Amino acid sequence: MEDPNAAKRIRKWLPEVKIIAILRDPVRKVYSNYQHSIRKREINKNLSFNDYIKEEKYLFYGKYYEHLVPFYENLYESKIEIVILEDFKKDIIKNLSYLYEYIGVNNIEFIPNSINKRVNVSKNYRFLLLEQLITNTSK
Repeated sequence: MEDPNAAKRIRKWLPEVKIIAILRDPVRKVYSNYQHSIRKREINKNLSFNDYIKEEKYLFYGKYYEHLVPFYENLYESKIEIVILEDFKKDIIKNLSYLYEYIGVNNIEFIPNSINKRVNVSKNYRFLLLEQLITNTSK
């Protein structure tokens, strides 16, 4: 969603595609980014969250409206489904079935074995320098 031209390219190459945007509570999202930045030593660990959010660049990923506007300008509204993560998690199976139906999956009863497995869990990096080298060279 951060590439401002993505929506135009989607309209051009995949005009019938349906977009699902799963949005997390923006404050939790920014706080998670804050913690992640501390773990990766991208910011000083003594920087308070209050000071962190004073810098506009750190609020960027929590400003969903700005990221979604290009999609609404380039795609039909019926092709965009907004899901609030916290609401989705209240009844995962029901909401997953709804999303299956939305995108046209035939078997909306399918539930993956990993449905309750936590993924992308925050961590402290054992080999931070190696992780940074891999991450930065892959960009």
